[in-house]
Amino acid sequence: RSIYEITIESHSREGESETSAQAIHAISPGEPDPPLITLDSASSSVICLCWQQPRTYGDVTITAYQLYVNGEPTAELDSDTTFYNYSCLAERVYKFNLVALSGNWQYGDSAKSNTLVVMTASTNGWRNGRHQLMFPGESRNDPNYLKASKVTDTKIHLEWNSYMAPEGLESYKIQWSSVAQPEAKEVCLLASDKSCIINKCLSGVIHYLRLISVGPNDIILDESHYLTTQTSAPPNMPAVILRACNFQYISIEWNRPLEYGEAKINGYLVFINNILEANLSDDQTAYTFTEGEWCKEYSFQVQALTNFEWLSSKISDPQTVQWPGVVAPILRRDPPFGPDLTISWDKPYVTAGIKIKYFKIMCSDCSSSDVITTHGPILPDVQSFTIDDLDLGCYLITLKIHIYHTNKIICSEPIEVTLFAAILPPTIKVNIIGLQERQLLEKTACQLLNARDKLISSFNNMQKVSRNSLTPTRKSNSRNSQEVLAIKTSLKLENLLEQYIIALSNYTGQVLLDISWECTPCNPNIQVTGYQLLLDGQNFGTLIPEPSRNFKTMLKVDDSSHTISMIAQYEDTELSSQESNVIHLDTAQFLPFTYYCYCKGHIKEAKWPTVGCCQFVDALSQEQQLCKKLSNPGVMKQSFQLPDCLLKNQTNNSFEPVFPIQGATCPTLVLFWIPWCHPCKKVMNFLVTFVREHPNLFSYLCINCDTQYKAGDSSHLTSLENDWNKEPAIKHYSSHMTLGNKHPDDECTETKDLRQYLGIEGVPSILLTDNMGFILWHGRFCAPNYKLFSSFLLHALHQVNSSNRKNCIHCEMEYSQDSDIDFIQQLLTESVALLEKITHRKQVLSGSKMKKMLFKRTNSNQSYYSFEKDLNFQEDQLIDLNNSGDNEQQ
Repeated sequence: RSIYEITIESHSREGESETSAQAIHAISPGEPDPPLITLDSASSSVICLCWQQPRTYGDVTITAYQLYVNGEPTAELDSDTTFYNYSCLAERVYKFNLVALSGNWQYGDSAKSNTLVVMTASTNGWRNGRHQLMFPGESRNDPNYLKASKVTDTKIHLEWNSYMAPEGLESYKIQWSSVAQPEAKEVCLLASDKSCIINKCLSGVIHYLRLISVGPNDIILDESHYLTTQTSAPPNMPAVILRACNFQYISIEWNRPLEYGEAKINGYLVFINNILEANLSDDQTAYTFTEGEWCKEYSFQVQALTNFEWLSSKISDPQTVQWPGVVAPILRRDPPFGPDLTISWDKPYVTAGIKIKYFKIMCSDCSSSDVITTHGPILPDVQSFTIDDLDLGCYLITLKIHIYHTNKIICSEPIEVTLFAAILPPTIKVNIIGLQERQLLEKTACQLLNARDKLISSFNNMQKVSRNSLTPTRKSNSRNSQEVLAIKTSLKLENLLEQYIIALSNYTGQVLLDISWECTPCNPNIQVTGYQLLLDGQNFGTLIPEPSRNFKTMLKVDDSSHTISMIAQYEDTELSSQESNVIHLDTAQFLPFTYYCYCKGHIKEAKWPTVGCCQFVDALSQEQQLCKKLSNPGVMKQSFQLPDCLLKNQTNNSFEPVFPIQGATCPTLVLFWIPWCHPCKKVMNFLVTFVREHPNLFSYLCINCDTQYKAGDSSHLTSLENDWNKEPAIKHYSSHMTLGNKHPDDECTETKDLRQYLGIEGVPSILLTDNMGFILWHGRFCAPNYKLFSSFLLHALHQVNSSNRKNCIHCEMEYSQDSDIDFIQQLLTESVALLEKITHRKQVLSGSKMKKMLFKRTNSNQSYYSFEKDLNFQEDQLIDLNNSGDNEQQ
């Protein structure tokens, strides 16, 4: 039951169509449509049914009709029959259905038709509870004297002018009922009346009416036969179907809708996209539309008109059809600059059933529009083409699309391209202002923090010795003086450390870039108009006009790397040079200084400068108050064994016993860390590099201390940077533990946190243990670079083994004759001098004379970019860098 378009064409070896054939439309076979059954007339003994021949599909014919009465099959009628008289009984209700029997058993019969309900009349009139007398055979009138002179949708006009009234007539009664309202109604009329109008009738419903002559004492003198009539109503809504669709036209058709009463169809209105397109006569049930556009959708609707203007049918449901065709793509030049000419395009949009033969590219002269050259055929799957046979100049490029079944060629909108000689890109240099000062401040701050930890550890050892010595001696007096000196040194160190933290804040959160470049056009006829800065490949700021060779800007920092490059813009705004050399920029160097975060108050989503982010200044007050408790002990004088417990291995998602380390022949390094913590990520980068250099020096364990992490969840491993989780020598565990060998899935098992169990207050923290799980070394180290971090780990290993490592600055300090306090005082002196030098340099750079020197435009007396404006950037004016880069700083 589908319509197919079939076309056969012959083609030459080159793919060209030799002949064009008219498409034919074939209907696939299927079962017939269900018949539409209606009532022609009805009496107390005979019901006359009628129907139209239903639509058939293909070669499937109708062999007969099966009539169903009240759901039961009765008569089987011939296929050419369109009416049937059914013998009935009076005062009965009958339900009729009709089925068209198929001539091909493979496709089956039609569905049942609509249900027609008929109520037959009484043989002697309606019984109203009163005495009635009938005189059949004595009437002198034609029994069909009751006529319907006019029938509308709500009114029935009756008249009986030819009726000869019997003797003794006193009045008339009009009785009527309908299929929708089977209960009889009646109205009394005078004996002189010859007509009547029945109002408020239901539209489109069959009514049964009769006239009764009444004599004295309500005796029935005469009665007419039943008059069966149907009130008018709008026809059924036409059902529109697609008949044919091709490059030349779209054809639709519909069956004549069912009519009701006197409302006869006298025409059709055809709407296309809700606009009246045609007014057809009543005998036209098809329409062909020929004025369509390729690939455009058209919605067809039909409305049936009747002889009553107000009884037109509803507008049909839309039949939406897309005109077949191809939409040409938009051409573009990739890349938009350079000596090579490569034209690319997206895949053309084609409607269903359309197939592209090939493409051709036509090159025309811009001024004369003469065709210079044509390239092709190009396969339909190709989406770019390089043209290499054109001289320098201006051209129009057009893509031609050839498709099957039509000789029409679809052309794209031409694009204008200009071929110039190769244009050299600019060469840029980027200087990060303040980077050297930030690195010096950070390196010295790390030394101060490490010295502070060492001083606190030495002071704690002095107090332990003093408590153990009960008798004052000359040595005890010396120790007391050493304690006083240590306290004074500690106060100086704390004060200087605060000054360094303040100085570091001046180089935090913003990156000031000094960008300079050189550009020499290879074509003297082409003038440079400006330069466009690119940040991560995207336009950054507005065009910098020629002859500028310097640009200052300030960026907001994040923990990802970015790229800086530039292109030169020439006289034509569409003509640009190729991209310059790319400078990789790491703004993470200007993130807040930190090397250790306390778990309490450390917030995952917090970002600088809010409280709770990874910045050491938030923990400084707590560090100063709890420095004695949180000191860096280093080598453990009293060994403490790690608990026998099960930890979740986040690589294979299984619980494993960790301590003691089975089969270990070397010490174990345990790192307590949080994956989203900045100092932890920095230490993890150092550790991965160290493991790759020394894979067998330690057994390496990393414990995730994230309090928001759930045991058993290993999803955070997918976000680890630099393939941390792919290093086989490192095992990743969560800090959720169960003591003993009890599995955490057991109901009675209590889950604890290993970090809290060991009393570790912050991260990153490092433990060194032997193969039995005894802690040999515990502490932290502030390392500004990997070299110092690696030296610190190797020194800690030799401390555990009680050996001295050659060329180790830490061992040299420990075994030198100078005390720790003397070394720290020397460090304080050098740090104060460095801080004064950097502060003085910062003040000089902020001077008005230096401002003009730094930002003066080349060959000009005017300052193009003011240093004051850059320094006074507000937070909402800073550029937020959210796109991460994959390249390291170069």
